[in-house]
Order: sequence, then structure tokens, then C-alpha cells
Amino acid sequence: MNEKFLLTQISIGDDAAFSEIYTAYQPLLYRFVNRFLKSSAISEEICQDVFIKLWEKRQSLLYIESLKSYLFTLAKNQAFNLLKRSSLDNNIKAEILYSYIPNENTIEDKLHADEYMQYIERVLNTLPLQSREVFRLCRQLGKTYDEAANDLGISRNGVKKHMVRSMKVLKYNVQRDFGIPLSVILAIVFGS
Repeated sequence: MNEKFLLTQISIGDDAAFSEIYTAYQPLLYRFVNRFLKSSAISEEICQDVFIKLWEKRQSLLYIESLKSYLFTLAKNQAFNLLKRSSLDNNIKAEILYSYIPNENTIEDKLHADEYMQYIERVLNTLPLQSREVFRLCRQLGKTYDEAANDLGISRNGVKKHMVRSMKVLKYNVQRDFGIPLSVILAIVFGS
């Protein structure tokens, strides 16, 4: 699938090119949104909204560098906006709560989390040992900066510097390799 060509075609109103993009990305967006909302009806509605926005903004599609990143960002924003509105709208809140099923850790979810964890480990292995250890203590074991500093015999500020370095490297690599925000991968792997 040549995305640039398809985006060009969509920008001039080609329904077939739009259908091809929809078919390729709708299932991915649905799974992504449903991880947050846990409601198939609302997740489906969010996906529809994302593709409606894509069609409505079709003239500006030629300026998009990464379609995947663009679609995931739209989906994330739509989902978070809905969650914000749900605090005010009792019907939305009721639908989300009614549909909520605690994370069942399906085999597919576990495989994705394991793949992403392996990826994170590969990226972290490019960092100095101290930075890897700080990341492990703070992110994987959930220790505070003060606890990690105490365990490693370094200052809290040193822990913070190592975490900033680790997160910068991870953010860059995830954006480059997957075209999605780091927060998505971390939510899948660490549930945070």
C-alpha cells in the first residue's frame, strides 16, 4: 500500500483510496481505542469519527508525514475528549461503565505487551548501565525517584537525569519505528 499515493487520491475525493485506508487502519484503531474505553459501541463510534475527520480534512492530507501517527493521534484525542465529556454526561459515563470489562489479558494483548517489552529492552540496552537500572527500578518496579536513588546510592537529581535520558531515547525510537506516541507503548506494557 503506497500511502502517499492513496493520500493524494483521497485529497481529490477518491472513494476507493479512502476505502483502502479505512480497511487497513480501522481494525488497528479500534483495538487501540477499545483498550481505553472498553466499550465496543463507543470504540466503533470513535473510529467512525476519526475517519469522518480524515475525509473532511482530505485537502490537507498531502502534508501528513505519517498517516499511522496522524490517525492514532486523532483516535487518542477523540477518546480522551470523550472521557472528559463523560464526566459531565451521565449517558456516556453509564455506557462506559456498563461496557467495562476488566482487562482479561487475552493472548493477543499478552503477545503485544511481550513484543513491546522486548523492543523496550533492546532500546534500553543501547543506554549506559546506570540509566537502564534507573528505568528498571522506576518504571518496571514502580519505585519513586527517592527510593531508586537510595537503592543505587546516587542523588534524586541523578535518578531524574537518567530517567529523562531513557525516556527521550525511547520516545525518539518509538516514534521512528512505530509512528505512535511512547505513552501508547508504555500503557500497553506497564499499564500506565
